Amino acid sequence: MNSVIRSGLGLISAILLFTAQVQAADEPQVVVEKVATELFALANSKNEGKISEDEYFTKTEAVLDKVVAFGYIAKHVMGPDAYKKATPAQQEAFVKVFRTGLVKSYAKGITNYAKSKIEIVGASSNPKKPGVATVEQKVTDKDAAHKLNYTMQLDKKTDQWKLTNVVLNGVNLGTSFQSQF
Repeated sequence: MNSVIRSGLGLISAILLFTAQVQAADEPQVVVEKVATELFALANSKNEGKISEDEYFTKTEAVLDKVVAFGYIAKHVMGPDAYKKATPAQQEAFVKVFRTGLVKSYAKGITNYAKSKIEIVGASSNPKKPGVATVEQKVTDKDAAHKLNYTMQLDKKTDQWKLTNVVLNGVNLGTSFQSQF
Protein backbone atom coordinates (compact mmCIF):
# COMPACT_ATOMS: atom_id res chain seq x y z
CA MET A 1 0.00 0.00 0.00
CA ASN A 2 2.84 2.43 0.80
CA SER A 3 4.28 2.05 -2.70
CA VAL A 4 0.85 2.78 -4.17
CA ILE A 5 0.60 5.89 -2.04
CA ARG A 6 4.14 7.03 -2.90
CA SER A 7 3.68 6.61 -6.63
CA GLY A 8 0.27 8.17 -6.28
CA LEU A 9 1.74 11.17 -4.53
CA GLY A 10 4.05 11.80 -7.44
CA LEU A 11 1.21 11.47 -9.89
CA ILE A 12 -1.03 13.68 -7.81
CA SER A 13 1.42 16.48 -7.42
CA ALA A 14 2.20 16.43 -11.08
CA ILE A 15 -1.40 16.95 -11.89
CA LEU A 16 -2.71 18.99 -9.12
CA LEU A 17 -1.30 22.30 -8.31
CA PHE A 18 -1.14 25.84 -9.66
CA THR A 19 1.04 28.87 -10.26
CA ALA A 20 0.92 32.48 -9.19
CA GLN A 21 -0.70 33.37 -12.52
CA VAL A 22 -3.84 31.44 -11.61
CA GLN A 23 -6.55 33.87 -10.67
CA ALA A 24 -9.25 33.23 -8.08
CA ALA A 25 -11.89 33.49 -10.80
CA ASP A 26 -10.58 30.29 -12.38
CA GLU A 27 -12.78 27.27 -12.01
CA PRO A 28 -11.26 24.34 -10.10
CA GLN A 29 -10.74 22.31 -13.29
CA VAL A 30 -8.82 25.22 -14.83
CA VAL A 31 -6.61 25.32 -11.74
CA VAL A 32 -5.86 21.59 -12.11
CA GLU A 33 -5.04 21.96 -15.82
CA LYS A 34 -2.70 24.92 -15.24
CA VAL A 35 -0.89 23.16 -12.43
CA ALA A 36 -0.42 20.00 -14.46
CA THR A 37 1.12 22.03 -17.25
CA GLU A 38 3.60 23.74 -14.95
CA LEU A 39 4.60 20.64 -12.99
CA PHE A 40 5.01 18.48 -16.08
CA ALA A 41 7.19 21.17 -17.64
CA LEU A 42 9.37 21.17 -14.51
CA ALA A 43 9.58 17.35 -14.51
CA ASN A 44 10.57 17.33 -18.17
CA SER A 45 13.23 19.98 -17.54
CA LYS A 46 14.66 17.86 -14.74
CA ASN A 47 14.49 14.65 -16.82
CA GLU A 48 16.28 16.40 -19.69
CA GLY A 49 19.01 17.74 -17.39
CA LYS A 50 18.03 21.39 -17.88
CA ILE A 51 17.68 22.00 -14.14
CA SER A 52 19.44 20.42 -11.17
CA GLU A 53 17.69 18.17 -8.68
CA ASP A 54 17.88 20.87 -5.99
CA GLU A 55 16.39 23.47 -8.32
CA TYR A 56 13.68 21.00 -9.33
CA PHE A 57 12.69 20.38 -5.69
CA THR A 58 12.70 24.11 -4.93
CA LYS A 59 10.52 24.98 -7.92
CA THR A 60 8.14 22.10 -7.28
CA GLU A 61 7.80 23.22 -3.68
CA ALA A 62 6.99 26.77 -4.81
CA VAL A 63 4.21 25.49 -7.05
CA LEU A 64 2.74 23.24 -4.37
CA ASP A 65 2.85 25.93 -1.69
CA LYS A 66 0.47 28.07 -3.71
CA VAL A 67 -2.30 25.50 -4.03
CA VAL A 68 -2.07 22.75 -1.43
CA ALA A 69 -3.72 23.44 1.92
CA PHE A 70 -0.86 21.77 3.81
CA GLY A 71 -2.01 23.00 7.22
CA TYR A 72 -5.57 21.80 6.67
CA ILE A 73 -4.44 18.40 5.41
CA ALA A 74 -1.87 17.93 8.18
CA LYS A 75 -4.49 18.77 10.82
CA HIS A 76 -6.83 16.12 9.42
CA VAL A 77 -4.06 13.55 9.07
CA MET A 78 -3.03 14.14 12.67
CA GLY A 79 -6.65 13.78 13.77
CA PRO A 80 -8.72 16.28 15.74
CA ASP A 81 -7.89 14.85 19.17
CA ALA A 82 -4.14 14.65 18.61
CA TYR A 83 -4.11 18.09 16.99
CA LYS A 84 -5.95 19.67 19.94
CA LYS A 85 -3.59 18.01 22.44
CA ALA A 86 -0.48 19.22 20.61
CA THR A 87 1.06 22.55 21.51
CA PRO A 88 1.16 25.24 18.81
CA ALA A 89 4.89 24.52 18.38
CA GLN A 90 4.19 20.81 17.93
CA GLN A 91 1.41 21.56 15.44
CA GLU A 92 3.71 23.82 13.45
CA ALA A 93 6.52 21.24 13.52
CA PHE A 94 4.17 18.51 12.30
CA VAL A 95 2.90 20.65 9.43
CA LYS A 96 6.48 21.47 8.42
CA VAL A 97 7.64 17.82 8.46
CA PHE A 98 4.45 16.66 6.72
CA ARG A 99 4.80 19.35 4.03
CA THR A 100 8.48 18.57 3.40
CA GLY A 101 7.78 14.84 3.12
CA LEU A 102 4.92 15.34 0.70
CA VAL A 103 6.82 17.78 -1.48
CA LYS A 104 9.81 15.43 -1.77
CA SER A 105 7.59 12.44 -2.53
CA TYR A 106 5.62 14.44 -5.10
CA ALA A 107 8.70 15.78 -6.81
CA LYS A 108 10.31 12.34 -7.07
CA GLY A 109 7.14 10.72 -8.36
CA ILE A 110 6.31 13.43 -10.88
CA THR A 111 9.28 12.58 -13.05
CA ASN A 112 7.81 9.12 -13.71
CA TYR A 113 4.67 10.61 -15.26
CA ALA A 114 6.10 13.58 -17.15
CA LYS A 115 5.15 12.17 -20.56
CA SER A 116 1.65 11.02 -19.58
CA LYS A 117 -1.57 11.99 -21.32
CA ILE A 118 -3.79 13.95 -18.96
CA GLU A 119 -7.41 14.87 -19.41
CA ILE A 120 -10.12 16.41 -17.25
CA VAL A 121 -13.14 14.12 -17.45
CA GLY A 122 -15.46 16.06 -15.20
CA ALA A 123 -15.97 18.52 -12.41
CA SER A 124 -18.79 18.82 -9.93
CA SER A 125 -19.83 20.73 -6.87
CA ASN A 126 -22.36 20.14 -4.16
CA PRO A 127 -25.06 22.83 -4.15
CA LYS A 128 -25.13 22.55 -0.33
CA LYS A 129 -21.37 23.27 -0.22
CA PRO A 130 -20.67 25.87 -2.93
CA GLY A 131 -17.05 26.34 -1.82
CA VAL A 132 -16.17 22.66 -2.39
CA ALA A 133 -15.62 21.03 -5.77
CA THR A 134 -14.36 17.73 -7.14
CA VAL A 135 -12.28 17.62 -10.30
CA GLU A 136 -12.04 14.25 -12.03
CA GLN A 137 -8.97 13.51 -14.11
CA LYS A 138 -7.64 10.58 -16.11
CA VAL A 139 -3.93 10.04 -16.55
CA THR A 140 -2.78 7.56 -19.15
CA ASP A 141 0.80 6.32 -19.01
CA LYS A 142 2.13 3.33 -20.97
CA ASP A 143 -1.34 1.92 -21.63
CA ALA A 144 -2.34 2.17 -17.95
CA ALA A 145 -5.08 4.61 -16.95
CA HIS A 146 -5.32 6.17 -13.51
CA LYS A 147 -8.44 7.91 -12.23
CA LEU A 148 -7.97 10.83 -9.86
CA ASN A 149 -10.55 12.85 -7.98
CA TYR A 150 -9.29 16.08 -6.45
CA THR A 151 -11.20 17.75 -3.66
CA MET A 152 -10.75 21.48 -3.93
CA GLN A 153 -11.99 24.09 -1.46
CA LEU A 154 -12.33 27.78 -2.04
CA ASP A 155 -10.15 29.57 0.52
CA LYS A 156 -12.29 32.38 1.89
CA LYS A 157 -9.28 34.49 2.83
CA THR A 158 -7.54 34.39 -0.56
CA ASP A 159 -10.51 33.55 -2.80
CA GLN A 160 -8.40 30.83 -4.44
CA TRP A 161 -9.04 27.11 -4.84
CA LYS A 162 -6.88 24.89 -2.62
CA LEU A 163 -6.34 21.15 -2.74
CA THR A 164 -7.57 19.37 0.38
CA ASN A 165 -7.73 15.69 -0.65
CA VAL A 166 -7.12 13.22 -3.47
CA VAL A 167 -8.65 9.88 -4.33
CA LEU A 168 -6.36 7.86 -6.60
CA ASN A 169 -7.88 4.80 -8.28
CA GLY A 170 -10.42 4.57 -5.46
CA VAL A 171 -7.86 5.01 -2.64
CA ASN A 172 -8.59 8.03 -0.46
CA LEU A 173 -5.11 9.35 0.29
CA GLY A 174 -6.27 11.57 3.16
CA THR A 175 -7.78 8.55 4.92
CA SER A 176 -4.69 6.46 4.13
CA PHE A 177 -2.36 9.05 5.67
CA GLN A 178 -4.57 9.39 8.72
CA SER A 179 -4.59 5.64 9.32
CA GLN A 180 -0.76 5.64 9.15
CA PHE A 181 -0.50 8.42 11.72
